[in-house]
Amino acid sequence: MHKKNCHILGGEKMSGKWLIEIVGGRPQSYMDMEYLSKDIKYFDKSIEVEKTEIEIENLRLYKLENEKLVKDEELIRKEKEKAKQERILAIKKELSELKVEYSEKEFLFKGKYLQKNREKGDRDSLTSLILLLTITGRKETNEWKLIDKDTREHVYPTLTLDDFKLMAFHMQSQLSKALKTESEIISNLKILSDEELKNFNAREEFEKLWN
Repeated sequence: MHKKNCHILGGEKMSGKWLIEIVGGRPQSYMDMEYLSKDIKYFDKSIEVEKTEIEIENLRLYKLENEKLVKDEELIRKEKEKAKQERILAIKKELSELKVEYSEKEFLFKGKYLQKNREKGDRDSLTSLILLLTITGRKETNEWKLIDKDTREHVYPTLTLDDFKLMAFHMQSQLSKALKTESEIISNLKILSDEELKNFNAREEFEKLWN
């Protein structure tokens, strides 16, 4: 009768080696007949023998040690995965901040003005102004504040409705680029090794894609 998952615990009798396995929740001891004769090439027979207290205790300790190793390995795996996810969350937070920073950066408008792209005070105000000009039928206004790129002083040039539509296009394009850059970097995080995540520089990666 072939016995699987047996463990050699030591001890010899009749030139054989003791094997112990759990059967029906109880330990049973066998002698490996392969060691009794050179003519027996396969473990296809066993002789049940009387178990000693030492054999049973060895088996108990063996099982406990194996269970401990499995639990330790699982704990280490879980701790590594937890650390990895925490690192990814930290990178995502930094990328979110970079997305806002880059989407709100000043851009050159009409070759001589600088315009910021903040959500509050810029994009929302520009949308309201375009709507007002469209409803009232006005074609131009000098009520929009810009920054002179040479002097950095605030100026109020006369701009047309088409100028404001072009400005809105620049703002939306810059915002979309920032969102796309953030999304692409986040998508690539899942293929990085633990060491690569540890040394990951979010700003450098953002700038690479941005430029």
